[in-house]
Amino acid sequence: MHRNFGHVTAGILISELQQLYWHPDMVLISQETIRTCESCQLTLAPNIPSIPLQPIPPALPLQRWEIDFTGPILGFYLLNSIDYATGYGISHLCFSMNHETIINFIKNLIHTYGTPVDMISDNGSSFVAAETKAFLKRLNIKFHQTTPYHPRTNGRCEKFNGIIKIIWSSVWSQLKELSPEGALQKALQIYNTRPSEHGYSPHFFLFGVALRLANPISPVFYTGEETSEETAAFVKDLAKRKIEKLNMLLNSINSIKASQS
Repeated sequence: MHRNFGHVTAGILISELQQLYWHPDMVLISQETIRTCESCQLTLAPNIPSIPLQPIPPALPLQRWEIDFTGPILGFYLLNSIDYATGYGISHLCFSMNHETIINFIKNLIHTYGTPVDMISDNGSSFVAAETKAFLKRLNIKFHQTTPYHPRTNGRCEKFNGIIKIIWSSVWSQLKELSPEGALQKALQIYNTRPSEHGYSPHFFLFGVALRLANPISPVFYTGEETSEETAAFVKDLAKRKIEKLNMLLNSINSIKASQS
């Protein structure tokens, strides 16, 4: 039956057998059948034991940055970086993905936010270039690359790549007077100042204050005049609730007196 079903796995084989037969050792028999099948041993991938996970310890703001390229978009590449602790994102518009672009980007990052302790990237050729590693080593910055089998290590920057591309493209298409660089700066402002699910923005986490905008949006509240019917209904409901609370209080007093007598 294992051969007839195309050398299926143990789970599928057990499921098919249970519909036709019953045996107390059916699971062991199925596993042994696959283990001793010559065709399966030659074609199946070896069972490589998983390597123990090494969790990344938390970092203080501006100490650890994730960095990555994305694009091309409309003829440009974006070199993006995001602070691991606060989620604050920065981006640079470029035409090539070489090590010189990366080094200049990191220099500007250091001039603005200070020298980080760690940086995380993927295994792109520009990131693993000898010039990039030598530059970071001189600055005593620990440089970590994600493994091909676990790209989620740089997942925060990957998510930032997708979001900033959408915002940048939308801003550039709507505000025709802006240059590509101007649209990118506007997109970064939108990203860094919009609150996340916890109610705070990356800008607030980093600087501790909300960014003052040139044209803030003032909330507009409805101030319709109450009718006499609405006022009468409100007063009636308020009186009803007061009577209910008074009755609850009297019942509590009577219960206490009864328990003490």
